[in-house]
Amino acid sequence: MLAQEKPLQAPEYHERFRRNAQLRENIGSFMEKERIDAFFYPLQKEPVVKVNDPRGQAGRNGLMASVTGLPAIDFPGGFTQAEDCAPQGVPVGLEFMGLPFSEGRLIGMAYAFECATRFREAPQNFPDL
Repeated sequence: MLAQEKPLQAPEYHERFRRNAQLRENIGSFMEKERIDAFFYPLQKEPVVKVNDPRGQAGRNGLMASVTGLPAIDFPGGFTQAEDCAPQGVPVGLEFMGLPFSEGRLIGMAYAFECATRFREAPQNFPDL
């Protein structure tokens, strides 16, 4: 996309902002109706997206929270299978996303998940702090 002189006045910007607000409203209504405290998902569908991949960051689920403005917390979810180029595997991130002002609940959920699973591993190439 080419740089614009006044991007905040572009109709596309306002349309995208409107769609993001509608998505936030739809998610919030669904969560309240179904009594859902949080959505839980991996941050990306593909663990590694190459730098020159023409799809860019295709498959990234973590964009949902940033697009909607809903609170979310990311935390370690383990590793993929080890490969020659990644002997420890590739770290997998997970995310809880909730309703507005649910940060305390999300932090508690992530902490409980980390304590129960112990998926986090210290990097092999660095000493413990």
